[in-house]
Amino acid sequence: SLRNQKELTDNSGMVIVSPDENYAREIMQLFSIGLVQLHPDGSLKLSSSGQPIPTYGQADIIDLARVFTGWSFSKRNNPSASDTVVDNTTFNYGNGNRYYQAQWLNPMKQFPDFHDTAAKTVLGLSFPEGRSGEDELADFLDHLGAHPNIAPFIAKRLIQRLVTSNPSAGFVHRVSTAWTSSDGNLRDVAKTILLDYEARSPAAASLVGA
Repeated sequence: SLRNQKELTDNSGMVIVSPDENYAREIMQLFSIGLVQLHPDGSLKLSSSGQPIPTYGQADIIDLARVFTGWSFSKRNNPSASDTVVDNTTFNYGNGNRYYQAQWLNPMKQFPDFHDTAAKTVLGLSFPEGRSGEDELADFLDHLGAHPNIAPFIAKRLIQRLVTSNPSAGFVHRVSTAWTSSDGNLRDVAKTILLDYEARSPAAASLVGA
């Protein structure tokens, strides 16, 4: 998402720069809601034809890539081969030659000239024309965090990494409920996982892989 910028066209109207869709896809597919809609126990929601229901489509990816435009380094090393840190004022500033830790240790900042301010819609959330990059990012992250897929999607992956690779639907449901009731408080979620019957009972452990 770094140095992702709004669409640019040449004098003939040919698109020469497009917003990068990579992180827009990854934040939904890998880090938050996954590809298909889920029940709280992690099981698939199915359409009337018996097919899994997608959580998002290509139109969501395209408009989310536009939401993510305009962000670049907030700091840089000047000279680049020194450890002197200064504010970065150039959107396309590179990674430096030798010392460049300042770029990665500080949050990115918004460069309004490179942000797409046209209207957008992502996961049902509408962004009116003229919004700032900071406001659009904050609103989208709140919207994503309230998505019903967040709880079961992340709950199952936390269980798989902390306890068992094949948790029961009940285990996922209990952790998903803890996520929802605590508004994603990881302390409460981790406690629920590690103190669950399936995490502590030898009898439950013996059923893994059965």
